[in-house]
Amino acid sequence: PGLWRTTYTGLGLDFYSYNLSPTFPASFTQVQSMKDTRVGFGSDSDRASHFTMMWLGYYKPAQSGDYYFSIDVDDYACMWLGTNAISGYTFENAETYANNGQGGTKAKYTMIAGRYYPVRIIYTEVGGGHRCAITSGLNGGQQELQNKNSTVGAFYTDNYTNAGNF
Repeated sequence: PGLWRTTYTGLGLDFYSYNLSPTFPASFTQVQSMKDTRVGFGSDSDRASHFTMMWLGYYKPAQSGDYYFSIDVDDYACMWLGTNAISGYTFENAETYANNGQGGTKAKYTMIAGRYYPVRIIYTEVGGGHRCAITSGLNGGQQELQNKNSTVGAFYTDNYTNAGNF
């Protein structure tokens, strides 16, 4: 379980213009790349500023139904599922996004149990504390997706350094 996380210097999301940086990730410096079984993190003190994380992989629902995804962050995040996660992802076609602790939009996505759905999450930290919590709920419920043994579903990737490149 988990997603492949790559960390870059710089701000990949710009919520002032509601856009992704047109040069992300190509012109950004990569600082870390690893399998992340937690996918997100709780409140953190200011250990770093001006960085962007991108998680890639798949979401596998445990049951069929309508799933609702949301993100709670400090500072900014967007999430894409399905074909938008693979290519052509823009701020406008993100399934859900969140802005600086104001909670995020909730995305409804109909899924079939046991199938793997491509997922891409981009998180940007400008400064100050940071937090990134991703939740999913089946038919209106809500569960944080940092649990590897979720009864709702879980994130998956392989163990290769190019994991999540679909």
